This record gives sequence, structure tokens and C-alpha cells, in this order.
Amino acid sequence: RAAGHHAVAQDIASRGRAGQIFRSMVSASGDGVMAIETDKFLLTLEDIKSRLGIEVGDTSFDDALNLAAPQVTEWFETYCLRGLAEQVDDVEVLYAAPRIGLFRYPIISITAFSYGSTEVYPASYTVDAKAGQIITGWSNTRDMVSVTYTGGYPQDSVPPDLAQAYARCCGDVAAVPASGLNVTGSAPLKSLGLGSGALVVSFDNGTAAAAYDTSDSPALLDPYVFTLRRYRNQGV
Repeated sequence: RAAGHHAVAQDIASRGRAGQIFRSMVSASGDGVMAIETDKFLLTLEDIKSRLGIEVGDTSFDDALNLAAPQVTEWFETYCLRGLAEQVDDVEVLYAAPRIGLFRYPIISITAFSYGSTEVYPASYTVDAKAGQIITGWSNTRDMVSVTYTGGYPQDSVPPDLAQAYARCCGDVAAVPASGLNVTGSAPLKSLGLGSGALVVSFDNGTAAAAYDTSDSPALLDPYVFTLRRYRNQGV
């Protein structure tokens, strides 16, 4: 298994621009074994298994899924240019601005906010939780602010399409047989084609076809670009 995951990392690292984006997210030790970061699971292991059609008592894929889950979280977050999995007490230091964009959202709570050494009280700002922004009305400056907050989707509140894509990608990395996948709610594939030398995937969403160029994502993410683009940070 370790050699297999190392091969996945090498495949991603060799893919030009996508390799540059994802290389830092796929770290392997000399023996090819990746560290498991259980705090970076977008879904619980039980939920992933359920969505993949794996019986509760079947633990044959647990080790592989435990390894895959944080890796897939890193890929999804890097592609989306934002944090998706809930993290408690994340700390960010940013420039003061009228709207301060945090990396991980939706914002759940802000526990500390300071402008230099001065505490900023909740009455002096508002929060756009869905967009991940603190609205201050300040001017743009080179002064620094520090924000401690909890953000991202709680595991029981991940949007259904994102949750399904995440579970299925974990299944791909863990080599779960496709026949066991629960594919309810997935958009049917309409067509495949080549556009500017890159694979273009077209899905039928019930009203019209939507095409997505997958050239800027690693191979394992190609089937999920349709979903991930809905959650990508467009302001970066």
C-alpha cells in the first residue's frame, strides 16, 4: 500500500502546473509511508464507508481509507483555494482591510481578533460566515491583524454533493472496488472530448450540459471537478 500511495504522489508531482500546486500537499517519508492526520477528515470514516457501500462491520479498507481521507482533504482544499474541513482555533495573521478574507469557511465562530496589540470587539465588525469574510470598514493598510477562529464544514454539515465527491475520491485512492460505490445524486456523464489538448468532461445536470476543462487538476480529481468548482474561492 505504501508503494502504491508513493506512486500516486509521484504521478501528481509529474503533472506540470498541477504538480506544482499539489506537490507540497503530498508528503512521503523515505519509505513512501504518509502520515495520517485524523483532524483533516472532511467526513468521518463511518460516513465515508457508508457512502461507498461498505458494510459497517467490514474493516478491510479502514487502513487505506484512514490514509486517503486527509490526503483527499488536502487535494480538495488546495484545488478550491480555501479550507473546507472544520478546524478549531485556527490562527491567521493578515493585513487590515475593509473585508478580511479568512482561508477556512464557512466561519463558525471568532474567538480572538486583534489589531496589533489592540483587541477588536465584536460590536465593531460583522461577519459574512458563508463567504468567510470579516467586514470592518477599515482602510487598506500594511498593519497586521490576528484572527483566531473556527471555520470549515462540520462533518455532519458538509453539502451533499461535496460529501459524495469526497467519499468517492477517498474510495479511488484507497482502491475500493467501484461496484461498491453508492452513486446516488451524481451527475450523469454526457460526453468526453479533447479541448486545447486537455480532457473536457461534460455532465448532464438535468437542464443543460456543463463542460469543465480538467487540465489544471491531478488525475484523481478529474471526475470531481464538476463539483469542486462550485466551492472554489473565486476571490483569490
